[in-house]
Amino acid sequence: MGWTFMALVVSHCIILYSVALVKKKWMCFAAGLSTLASIKLEPYNSWQEALVTGSFDLQDILFYGGCGFSIMRCMSFALENCDRKEGNYTFYDLLKYNFYLPFFFFGPIMTFDRFHAQVRSDIHSPGVYIVYPKLLSYSLSL
Repeated sequence: MGWTFMALVVSHCIILYSVALVKKKWMCFAAGLSTLASIKLEPYNSWQEALVTGSFDLQDILFYGGCGFSIMRCMSFALENCDRKEGNYTFYDLLKYNFYLPFFFFGPIMTFDRFHAQVRSDIHSPGVYIVYPKLLSYSLSL
C-alpha cells in the first residue's frame, strides 16, 4: 500500500499522541472516535483513500482494517498515558506499539499496558533477544 498509507497511519498517531499529552480521558476518547469516524465520513474518506495508490483485491479491507486497528491502538495508548501518574510515554513507545509487526494489520488485540509490560520484561529477561525494536530504531534513523 506504500509510503503514503504509512504516512497516513503516522499522522493518526501524531494527532492522538498530541491529544494524549493533555491527559484528559474524555478528550482522548473523543479524538479517537473522531479519527476513527474520519475514515468513513466524507470528505475525509475520499481524501484518505486517495493517498492509497494502486489497486488490488484486498485494498479496501487492508485500508479500513489497518487504519481502524491502528487508531484503536492509538486510543489504547492515549488512555493508558492518561492513567500514568508521573510523566508521559514517548512517541517512540507509541510507534513501537502501533507498528509491531505481528499486530499491525489484523493481529491479536493487546492493550498498551500489557504490551509495554511484556516488552519491558522480555528485554530484561536473560536469553531473550527482541529484534523488532532494534529494527524499528534502525529504520527510523535512516
